[in-house]
Amino acid sequence: MNTNLDDGLGFLTGMFSLLDSLFDQPLEELVQKMPIDNLVKSALVTKQGTLGNILTLVKAYEAADWATVIHCRDKLELNDEMLAKYYDEAIKWTEDLLAIETEYHTPHA
Repeated sequence: MNTNLDDGLGFLTGMFSLLDSLFDQPLEELVQKMPIDNLVKSALVTKQGTLGNILTLVKAYEAADWATVIHCRDKLELNDEMLAKYYDEAIKWTEDLLAIETEYHTPHA
């Protein structure tokens, strides 16, 4: 897998991949209006490049589309252990973030 990518670009790609649902507009239109890296735009609109492959992999993993998962996993040169580790780390990170958010908004007595 191309490890030269900035982690922030992966994060942005994942977050922005949900914008069409949030704004009820085509993702292509939303992305064209935003000043974001072309790698992110390409991943979101055409599913091309390493970020596009990662995005496709994550969506397939969450949908239990194992044929696509295997295809993307191989394209990204990951093995099953790495894939499970990265996914678990992402889930843990999200849980930690949500715990912080909940703690921040919980009134303290």
